[in-house]
Amino acid sequence: MVGHNTATRVRKVTSATGVSEVWWHQEYPDFADDLDRRIWDLWAYIDARDAASAVEKALHYEPRGFETLLIAADDTTQPTPTAELLGSKFPHVQVRGELTEFQALPDNSAAKAKLGWSPQHSWRDHVSP
Repeated sequence: MVGHNTATRVRKVTSATGVSEVWWHQEYPDFADDLDRRIWDLWAYIDARDAASAVEKALHYEPRGFETLLIAADDTTQPTPTAELLGSKFPHVQVRGELTEFQALPDNSAAKAKLGWSPQHSWRDHVSP
């Protein structure tokens, strides 16, 4: 039986963003034709396998308690470089720091540090942009 604290923790860990099945990845290159299609979550996603591994890590996380962690892939759903996305859709936003070519905008570093988790799967491993 899952305890109340564990169930609460899992619900918060998995509610960060839409979970993507591998077969959905074939649609991602088409997102370049409509940048507004996934702007609602800043082009973020999480592969279902990575979401599951984050939940598993959260179930074993000590100390017990409640904490909100963002679980997201390290890259965006877009074949367009992140800097171009920002320049196109948010031209007045100042970028602080360096961006890798397809870097995701949501920050998953707390989940990496606290859970010892990191995403292992990218849509780019299955589909050529």
